[in-house]
Amino acid sequence: MTTRSYTADNGNPPPLVSAINGIGSALRRAGIGHPLSTGEILKAARRRTRLHDWGNAFFLEPLQCLVDAFEDEAKLTPFGRMVAHNLFIYHVSQRLYNQDYLQRHPEAATLELRAPLIVVGMPRTGTTLAYNLLCQDPANRPLMFWESIQPAPLRPLPLVSDRRVFRSRIAARIIHRLAPGLKHVHPLDPDGPEECTWLMANTFVCPAFGMFGRIPSYMDWLWNLDHGTWSKVYEDYANQLRIIQHQRDTGQWVLKSPVHFMSLEPLLRAIPNARIILTHRDSVDVVPSACSLFAVLRGMGTEHQDMAELGKLMLEDLARGMQRAQEAHDSHPDRVIKAHYQQVTKDPVETIRTIYTHFGIPFDDALAARLDRWLAESKHVKSHTYGLDQFGLDPKEVQERFSDIGVD
Repeated sequence: MTTRSYTADNGNPPPLVSAINGIGSALRRAGIGHPLSTGEILKAARRRTRLHDWGNAFFLEPLQCLVDAFEDEAKLTPFGRMVAHNLFIYHVSQRLYNQDYLQRHPEAATLELRAPLIVVGMPRTGTTLAYNLLCQDPANRPLMFWESIQPAPLRPLPLVSDRRVFRSRIAARIIHRLAPGLKHVHPLDPDGPEECTWLMANTFVCPAFGMFGRIPSYMDWLWNLDHGTWSKVYEDYANQLRIIQHQRDTGQWVLKSPVHFMSLEPLLRAIPNARIILTHRDSVDVVPSACSLFAVLRGMGTEHQDMAELGKLMLEDLARGMQRAQEAHDSHPDRVIKAHYQQVTKDPVETIRTIYTHFGIPFDDALAARLDRWLAESKHVKSHTYGLDQFGLDPKEVQERFSDIGVD
């Protein structure tokens, strides 16, 4: 009898991670160390950037909620604590850089975003394929990886140039080394298009933080967020896109992120010309893939993973998110088009043609040829393995939870 091997199977962490955990545990036993602190994070970001104005302070509440959840619920290893601490400083720093850019270039905040096409959907529903196809249209302007991790360049200093591309390559290399399983789930291309997830993370209102630790109290806070806060979040998100557009305005935006599926309605209100491509697929295929992604990343920095609990919570979050996304589609059928995974994978060129026709975007033979050429040159080899049983779920349970949402 053979035992199935899954991408997210628990294994030994890389040597560097083990070394950090060993040193950190010894220091903790010696009484050296301190809990995560919002005040210290804010001070560290100001020291790092030498900036002090982060603009709208709405982010302080979600930041505090995140800090409390990671401190009290995530069961972090010393390495996990270091990751969380530096992640929070990094995102606060981006807020400082963004605000500084808007102060130096106030005209950026007045730009009209070029009618974004935004791909939204749960993992393994064809979002990456649809996004990459849209990126082949020379009239479209994708968000690049190096822009996503730092929308605003560093404040100009003597003899210092903008080195975001170089830094993004280093960052991708480090992330893949620390989390080797990630390349099978979501490989990072520092020179290619990337999700806009990190722009949302700069607001601290983003479910992607759950990839780094078990934080149920924060997720509960997100699900109960009021319309006023969502408006501030998406105003901030749109301003980050304007900052990037102000530097390099090359066409109609194409974007992608699964994190919007819980907040499509606020997104549509905040960006009135946004158009959404909502991908979907059989939930039995989707749920274990999402669980595996979270398990791979959480495995870097947690002392223990309860796979069954992860499966239960992920199933509920994905079902609630798809319910909200379906409601947004029903309310705005002219602005939200659904694309099934089978449609995207079996006839990708015709899928893009259908999307363009729906939104009144020209589609010609030259574009069809570009898409065919890219497909011929971009063969994907599946290396991400997962299963419902790994997370204590069975197909019937998953199907029943999604059965009344109305996503076929």
